[in-house]
Amino acid sequence: MDKRKLKDFAVEEIAKDPLETAVFRSHMQLENARLPIIVILDKSIYGIVRLLVAQSAKKKNNEKALEELMNKFNK
Repeated sequence: MDKRKLKDFAVEEIAKDPLETAVFRSHMQLENARLPIIVILDKSIYGIVRLLVAQSAKKKNNEKALEELMNKFNK
């Protein structure tokens, strides 16, 4: 986190959640882009890290190709 300068997190706790979920939001600087990052943690053994890498990439003429590429990256 220090290497990517992830220092400014906004924390949101989910009210009345039995798993005591907390959502941490920040941004990651990567070359010339500032990418939103979300970390979701709770009392379970699972955690979720979401990094929005293509927020403006989807257009009508490339939707299918972009979805196929993102699915390939997720495997």
